[in-house]
Amino acid sequence: MDYFSDMVPSFKKPKVIRKKMVDQNVPAPTNHSSLSSRLAVNASVIMPENPELSNWDDSNENAWDEESSNDLLWEADQVLRQQKQAEREQRIAEHQRRKTEKEMQRESRREGNRLAVKLK
Repeated sequence: MDYFSDMVPSFKKPKVIRKKMVDQNVPAPTNHSSLSSRLAVNASVIMPENPELSNWDDSNENAWDEESSNDLLWEADQVLRQQKQAEREQRIAEHQRRKTEKEMQRESRREGNRLAVKLK
């Protein structure tokens, strides 16, 4: 007696799907051709004619301005972080104060209910 005969898997060959090839002679749709590729060659960029190293041009007076503005942004971020930290600490302190007040009220209620002690 074969107990596993109904458990034999049945293999079905998967359906083959083939993608139609796009003919190279057919122009692409207009909506795709209007998009520019980030890897496309830009002929408007002028490459230096001399492949040799040349002297560095220090005529740019604003070279350090960007870095100083980045420093200001960094300092502003630091100030905001410090303010948020201070607010967070203040909220935690307030929460802790309220928690201790509630605990004190609970203790006073428990002690207030004990007016007398039963002796045997």
